[in-house]
Amino acid sequence: MNNRFVLVRILMTLAGIYDGTLGVAFVFFTARTFDLIQMPLPDHLGYVQFAAALLIVFALMFFAVAANPVRYLEFVTAGMGLKVSYIAVVTYYGQTQGVPPVWLWFAAADGLWLLLFIVIRAAIPRAVAVRPHVPV
Repeated sequence: MNNRFVLVRILMTLAGIYDGTLGVAFVFFTARTFDLIQMPLPDHLGYVQFAAALLIVFALMFFAVAANPVRYLEFVTAGMGLKVSYIAVVTYYGQTQGVPPVWLWFAAADGLWLLLFIVIRAAIPRAVAVRPHVPV
């Protein structure tokens, strides 16, 4: 394996672990997770579990980027969209209706991931990305 994108691989693996862990916690251990963060359960668990299932899907995408950053570069762009979406929703509701502090902490963490994804996206030149046959 070529070490050309070692830092990208490490960061995307960590991103996959982060989102995957949150996804698994909120899909499979919903009540326990809400208890851990000291929040009441929502009226319907499906609202949380669907979003959490999407985190698992994104975690798999991030692991794919870690395995081959050039081939799966556009997954980083999709991850940026995920992070912007979550930050925007939490910020809006935080400003208009208030949200529990834990959601603000997750938004702050996603802000850091967004910045890292922007750097990662810029680190892989477009010219290289359009030629997926290039060894990485």
